[in-house]
Amino acid sequence: MDMTDPTRTLPRWLGVLLGFMLPGSAHFLSGEKKAGTVWFAALLLFGFIGHAIAAIPAKAMVYAGLALNFIALPTLYVAMLCTSFRAVPRLRGLGWVAFAGALVGMNLAVELLLVNIAPAKPFRVPTGGMEPTLMGVRFTEEIGQTSSADMLLEGKGYVEYRAKAAGRLENLKLHGSNLEFSIGGLTHTTPASAAEKLRSKRQFEQGELIFAGTAYAGDHIVVERLSYLFGSPKRGDIVVFKTSGIDDPNVRNDTVYVKRIVGLPGETIQIDPPRVLANQQAIEEPPIFRKLQYQNGGKLKSPMDSTTLGEDEYLVLGDNTSPSGSLDGRHFGAIPGSSIIGRVSTIYWPLNRVGAVD
Repeated sequence: MDMTDPTRTLPRWLGVLLGFMLPGSAHFLSGEKKAGTVWFAALLLFGFIGHAIAAIPAKAMVYAGLALNFIALPTLYVAMLCTSFRAVPRLRGLGWVAFAGALVGMNLAVELLLVNIAPAKPFRVPTGGMEPTLMGVRFTEEIGQTSSADMLLEGKGYVEYRAKAAGRLENLKLHGSNLEFSIGGLTHTTPASAAEKLRSKRQFEQGELIFAGTAYAGDHIVVERLSYLFGSPKRGDIVVFKTSGIDDPNVRNDTVYVKRIVGLPGETIQIDPPRVLANQQAIEEPPIFRKLQYQNGGKLKSPMDSTTLGEDEYLVLGDNTSPSGSLDGRHFGAIPGSSIIGRVSTIYWPLNRVGAVD
């Protein structure tokens, strides 16, 4: 059944709109079915391939993946839109139903291919628990204007926080690396580093400067998932894992963490500063553990405390190894292997930190 009316056509600009919503659809509907299919497949696969290449732990490959995702893919998309400026037969009722079904199908394909099947996924490091290996979001009181080049190269930019209303500062609470409070009944959020100033000044006028400084966006990383399809996580791997199931009041159950694997299934782990012990033997391999100097904290608050891991359990710790530097396995215990999403392979942004991760 023909679901278009070939005697009547839509305005050419609507062909661009259709192509924007469903890549290749304007070509397909105007009779160039092969071209429309190729456009759709090419745009879908470019993102898949770009992420996969960026996961290869070599700086040149990360740059190649960035070029594919942020130069080649947008260029291809714009070219598709330009060639979508064409007369498209007016759709009948069933035609719009079919278009809507194809649009839903495309979103499901993207979800399946790029989210669930893709060999690599991008993540952002939110906190400083893995410093100095991975840098999280952070703020300094450094004052001064920054440029777009600073943001591109170093991920930093000057920020200001001003009072949205006049009134007294109330309900000051620390949430992770942020402070939350209210002024004039409106909720405000600033970096935790503003705490000292806020405790000394409790009354603000609308628009008054609360805090100013330089914000660093944190490392953006690629997590590859192929390694664990063919083998188990290894000691020293930096992994991203789901927090669902962790029974700790300080851990949100709907997020992901990034930590380093220290303890393997079946091992008994202790911390005897500066070393971690596995079955009472100091961990020396891989070589990173000769540099890291862990301290006791949480459930492993003394060298006499230990935790024994189950058959599919891992103990993960942060590279920021002071007791309060990382909310990790010292506090919330072991994680199941099923919660591990993948292994961190590379940093792809900021550009001054692009490269492989050890």
